[in-house]
This record gives sequence, structure tokens and C-alpha cells, in this order.
Amino acid sequence: MTMTASAKPWLEPLHRIAALEYALIEACHADADGAWEVEQARLAARAGAAQVHLFDLGTALRDLGEDSISYARCMRLALTMSGSHREILERLAREYTRLLAQEGLPDGLRGILRANLAEQRGLDAIGATLTSTRLEEAAA
Repeated sequence: MTMTASAKPWLEPLHRIAALEYALIEACHADADGAWEVEQARLAARAGAAQVHLFDLGTALRDLGEDSISYARCMRLALTMSGSHREILERLAREYTRLLAQEGLPDGLRGILRANLAEQRGLDAIGATLTSTRLEEAAA
């Protein structure tokens, strides 16, 4: 027997996260246009990570007996979540943190969400280091 959406309060926030991951892919591609080469590579890595996150979230949903994440639904939701990749990353971090705080979140899904959030933070640290190095090189 499947539970209703009200019995799974994590389901709708998970779909918002998926839409934000999709919006992040689009924003990274848009923001990479005209950026310096290292920034383009960083944004490509970010977009690639978001694609993997989408795949993992869809797989987790199927493993939980839910419908996978619909590409069309992600696109529709993502249209309402536009912005720069930095703005989307901030919203995404808030959504991940909020969802991780929910009671009743399946353990496997919680693990995937934690890993995705940790990966985003790791990419942030790498990006900050690259930016700092570039600024130091420009000043030299």
C-alpha cells in the first residue's frame, strides 16, 4: 500500500529540490557564457554534479515506490526558480537543509541528500580557492 502525499511530507520538497537542480544546470550553462576558462570549467562541473543529483533523486524515489522525477515537471517548476547559479545554489542549500530536518525522511534518501549537500559545499570551497588564486595571479 502506498502512502498518500500527506503521509510523505518530504515528497513535494524533494520535487522542488529536483527542479532547483535542473534550474542550476540551466543557470550554470548561461553563466558560463563569456566567463574565464577556469570559471567555465567550474560551472560545467557544477552542472554535471546537478545532473547526477537529479539521477540519484529519481532512483531514490523509484526505490521508495514513488514515480521518478519527471523531466517535464522539473522544467515547469524550474521556470519559476530562475536566477544566477549563485542565487539558485543559495535556495538549493536552504531546501536541502530544510528537508534534512524533517522527521520521517527515509534513511536512504537522507543519505543521498546529505551527500548532495556535502558535494555542493565541496564545490563551493574549490570555487573559492580558484577565485582567490586567480585574484592573486592578477595582482602579481
